[in-house]
Amino acid sequence: MPFNFHFLTVMHVRVLSGPRQEVTANDDILSQVSSYDPDDVYSVQIVNIFKGKENVTQLPGLQLVGVRSPIFVIDFHTPAQWWEFCIPSLKAMKRGHEYLLSGYIEKDKLRSSYCNMRHSWASVTHQQRRGLNGKYSENC
Repeated sequence: MPFNFHFLTVMHVRVLSGPRQEVTANDDILSQVSSYDPDDVYSVQIVNIFKGKENVTQLPGLQLVGVRSPIFVIDFHTPAQWWEFCIPSLKAMKRGHEYLLSGYIEKDKLRSSYCNMRHSWASVTHQQRRGLNGKYSENC
């Protein structure tokens, strides 16, 4: 059954590749206005999922890679890089770097919007990491 509703997720990822641009057809009125505004799509390794694990692990695009140390890899769709001129927090993610991301699942894709979190993992404090591992409420 495809996910057509928004499910929130928060996770620690490592960027493997990207961004590549992809235009996704949407049904909403906003997409008709900005139909030529592509997504940036990154291939990311999931290090840890803090919220929404049950939904992310059921996505059809999730790949299990490797035999000895299997890792989960998935495409992560974000607003195009050119938006960083308007919204500085949308700077391109860098290959090999780790991030704390929030996003949502819509139409079987893992996505983020302009309002979702995108922080370098190195900037996440020890206290924040502890909170992510259980101190913060699931409804937070």
